[in-house]
Amino acid sequence: SPWELRQQTPQVRQRIHNAYMLVYIRQDVAAQVLAPPDPRVTNLRMVERCDREVRLAEQRRREKMEQPLRIKVKLLFERSLCKMTGFWDHTEVPHEQYLKMNRDQPVHELASEAEAFIKVSATNMALFVLSYRNNPRQVRFAFMNSTTTLRNHIPQFNQPHFDTSDPYLVVLCMVSRGYDLHALKWRPTKENHTADELGRWDDAHVTLLVVKYFCVRTRKIVTLGCYYAPNTEKLISMINDGWVMERLRGYVQKGEVAPLPAEEGDGHAWECWEEFSEHDIQQRNTKTAVNNEQLWSGDVVIWQLAGQADARETREGLSPNGGDNSEVPPTFAVNNVQDLAAYILNSIDVVATLHDARQPLCIDGMVSNGVWAPPRPTSATKDKKDGQAVEERPEDAALSLCRTNHRPPQVRELKMDLRWNLSHVKGAVCRAFGHKRADVQENLWLFHAAPSSTYEEPLNMHPARNESTTLKELQRSTTFLSNPAKQPMTLHALELPSDSAQEVGDRGLLPLCVRYYDDAVREVGSQVIYVPHSGLVSDVLAGARKYNRPEYGITGPLRVLEVVESRLHKLFAPDAMVRSMVCFSKSNIFYHCLRVESDADAESMPDGHKLIEIFHCDRQSQQAFAQPLLLTAGPGEKSGSIKARCKAKLQVPDAEFKSWRLVRCTRLGKTHLKDDEAWDAEVTVDARLCLEHVHPNPTNNLARQSRYNKPLTIKA
Repeated sequence: SPWELRQQTPQVRQRIHNAYMLVYIRQDVAAQVLAPPDPRVTNLRMVERCDREVRLAEQRRREKMEQPLRIKVKLLFERSLCKMTGFWDHTEVPHEQYLKMNRDQPVHELASEAEAFIKVSATNMALFVLSYRNNPRQVRFAFMNSTTTLRNHIPQFNQPHFDTSDPYLVVLCMVSRGYDLHALKWRPTKENHTADELGRWDDAHVTLLVVKYFCVRTRKIVTLGCYYAPNTEKLISMINDGWVMERLRGYVQKGEVAPLPAEEGDGHAWECWEEFSEHDIQQRNTKTAVNNEQLWSGDVVIWQLAGQADARETREGLSPNGGDNSEVPPTFAVNNVQDLAAYILNSIDVVATLHDARQPLCIDGMVSNGVWAPPRPTSATKDKKDGQAVEERPEDAALSLCRTNHRPPQVRELKMDLRWNLSHVKGAVCRAFGHKRADVQENLWLFHAAPSSTYEEPLNMHPARNESTTLKELQRSTTFLSNPAKQPMTLHALELPSDSAQEVGDRGLLPLCVRYYDDAVREVGSQVIYVPHSGLVSDVLAGARKYNRPEYGITGPLRVLEVVESRLHKLFAPDAMVRSMVCFSKSNIFYHCLRVESDADAESMPDGHKLIEIFHCDRQSQQAFAQPLLLTAGPGEKSGSIKARCKAKLQVPDAEFKSWRLVRCTRLGKTHLKDDEAWDAEVTVDARLCLEHVHPNPTNNLARQSRYNKPLTIKA
C-alpha cells in the first residue's frame, strides 16, 4: 500500500565516482578513428557559442578597464525640456542623444559632437550640465566652460542627480534664439536678426532661465523653454519682446492651456514665481532686474496671468444655505502657483476600511475560529486586480471561517486633503460607505489598523486631539514602516452601536466589549455592554447573560476573565471591582476586551482538582499566541491524559495534533513532558503549562504589526 511504501527505508548504495571503459579498435582504421575531430564539423553550435562567450568576456573586461576613464553623457535640447509638465523634477528630464566620452576630453569636443548631430555651429550654442547646489539644495543646470574637461563636472560622491555606481552626465545643449525650437533650423522671427554667439557665454553677465507657464483654469504647468538675457534686464522683458506669447501659442492650439483673454501685449497683468523647490514657491518682482531677484543660470520661473480666479467650486465647510456644515470637506481654491503647490502637497490617497463592531479578535493574525492549520495555501490566496497580483492576507481567510455573525470589512479608495480636520475626514468616510446620518459620524472611530487587531487607541479619542485636529497630524502619528515605495495612507473605521453616545455621555456608563467563547475556545459572538464606573464584575456578568444567545452554545453559569498578551491575566470573582480590570483605562475596547465563557466545569470540579491555564506557544519564536484554555487537572494526572483532553476540547485533527508538545514552563527554563509523566511532578510556584506547536499564521510579513516586534512610532 502507499502507506507501507512511505514507511519503508529507501535502499542506499555507495556512489560510484570513477568508471573505466575498455575499447578495442581495428588496426587498419586506428589512425582514422583516433584522429582529432574538427569541432566545426562535429558541433558547430558549440563552437559558435564558445566564441561568442569569449567575445563577451573580452568586451566586459575591456569595459571594466575603461569605466574609470570614460563617462556616459545624456544630451538633450530645449525641445526636450518642453515635453516636461508640472513642477521641476530632475529625474524626469528626457534626453535625445546618448554618448560615451573620455573623462579627460574637453567640453568643446562634446560641443563638436552636438554640432555634428544637430547641424548647428558650435559658436551658436552653449552647454549646461545638471548639477547639485549645496546652498540652497537644488538640482539645476549650470554652465559648462568650453576650456574645462568632463572630469571637472563629475561629482566625487553620490548626489541626488548622480549615482557613482552608474555615472553619467545630463547635458543641455542650448542654441541661439532664432533657430526653430523643434527642427533646429534657422528661422528668425525678425528681419536682419543674426544668431547669438553663445560660444562666448559669460555666466557673470548672462543668465539662462527655465521658463514655465501655469494655467489657472486647467491647473496645468507647461514648459515654454529656456530664455537667456543679460542679468541686468528686467524679468518682464521676456513678456515685452513677445517670447512668452510666441511659445504659448502652440500649447493654446493643442488645447493644453486655456486661451488668454482678449487683451494683447501689455494689456495683461503677469505674475512671476520662482520654483525654489516643489514645496517652496516664491513670488518675484517682474519689474526688477534678474540679478536683483537673486536668479542664476538654471533657475526655474513660472509665469501666470494675475487676477485669475479658480473657476472650480470651492467650499470652506459651509452648507449651501449658509449654515455650518462641518462634515462637508472643503475644497481649496487654486488661484496661483503657490496654491497649486499647496494643493499637490496636501493631496493624499487614503484607503479606508469599515469594520463591523462584532468582528472577532485578531491578534498577530490569529483568530479563535477552531482552525489550527493555515486555512488556505499561499498559492491560492492570489487574485488579479487591475492587471496586478493582489495577495490576500491570511487574517481575512481566517475571519471568514469564524462562527461570529459579523459583516466582512469593506474597503474604499478616497482622495483627501491633509488640511481637513477630523470632522471632514469622518464625514468623507461616512459618505463613501453610504452613511448620511449625523449620528453615524459621531459614533465613528478611526484607527491606523483594524480595531480588533491593534493595541493603539482610536485616533479621534486621543485627549490631545479635538475636532480641529487635521489629517496631517494623524499622518504624523502613523506607525513608521520603512518602505521605499510611496504608499497611500490607511484608515480603519468602526461604527459604534447607535446607543453608545447616549449611554456614555448622558448616563456616564463605562463601555466594555465582552467576547463569548464556547467550550472549544472559539469566539462565537461579541457585544458592547455598559456598566457603572464603580460597578462590580457581577454587573458585567448580568450584562453578558442578557445578550447570551442560544446559538452560542454557552450554558450554565458564566465567568469573566481577562487575557493579556495571549496569557491569562486574571479570572475575576463576581465581587471584584471593574476598576481593577486592565481594560478599564483603555479606549480601544475592541482590542482590550473581556472574555466570557461557561463556568460549568469549575462547579463540578472534584476535590483536590484545580483550574489551570494552558497557553499556546510558538515553536519558532517561543512567544505566546491565541487564546489560552482553562482545564481542571487532578494531582498526579499524567501528561498524556491532559494532552488528550486538550485535543478533545480544542477539536484538533490527529494530523495536526501529532506535532504538538506539552511543556512545563518555569523561571529556569522549559521541560517537555512525556505522556507517562505527571504534570505536577515538579512543585514550583511559577510553573505553567503550554502547548508548543507551529503558529498557523506566523508574523513573517513586515507589513503586519506584531506586538512582540513593534516598529518605531513617531508622534507629533
